[in-house]
Amino acid sequence: VDALVRAGAIPFCMTAVPDMTVSDGIMHQVSSHSDAFGAVHNPYDPGRLPGGSSGGSAGTLAARIVPAALGLDTNGSIRCPAAFSGVAGLRPSTWTIDNALNGTRRKRYSEDGVLLPPLTRLDTVGPMARTVADVAFLDALISGERAPAVDLRHARIGIPGDDFWQQEPVDPGVAAVVREAFAKLRDAGCTLVEIDFDREVRSLVGTIDTPSQASMFGAQGMNAPLQSSETMAAWLRENAPDVTVEQMYH
Repeated sequence: VDALVRAGAIPFCMTAVPDMTVSDGIMHQVSSHSDAFGAVHNPYDPGRLPGGSSGGSAGTLAARIVPAALGLDTNGSIRCPAAFSGVAGLRPSTWTIDNALNGTRRKRYSEDGVLLPPLTRLDTVGPMARTVADVAFLDALISGERAPAVDLRHARIGIPGDDFWQQEPVDPGVAAVVREAFAKLRDAGCTLVEIDFDREVRSLVGTIDTPSQASMFGAQGMNAPLQSSETMAAWLRENAPDVTVEQMYH
């Protein structure tokens, strides 16, 4: 936020996120409901969800209230609401594997000033906007690094194979739109490499042997806060001494 303000941005509002509860599981990625503030609705259809957990940011963008926003992403909390709400979002690199191997916490975006302490190496702030060009502009302002020009003829993009799109959970309408986008990328010169997506996921999960490894790579999903109670307790002692870890998670 400070970097954007120095560049001339005007902070407009704080947006809604879902309540912090461990039991919600994947609902954090699809919903932004809060018992305190109510539900965030999708501006294109108020009867549908905007995605989460950064659904408030996505909703204000899709509703044309603001031109830019910030979110926080661990397991998709920027990417999911961007997809649900028809806007663009970037999860900057956290160099997760590199940090895990070297015992470092290097990230493209600083986590200084984040209200709550990061729970896993996957946590990161990221920019959101209505166009990819605007996201690239925000990224340059925040990071100080301009996005490099890319020759699409040298770009290789992994995509799920045909079997993936035939599975029951895949909505045919969504599949058609995504595959049309793949066709445009191919026409623009990109090389699309089909992979067995399900096998890759099974392979990744099969390499996680211990709770510490799962927490290291963010594979525990919403159980991660329980593994970070000591970090949270230390943060609360310094910033909110009247609040306990138990109160935060329950």
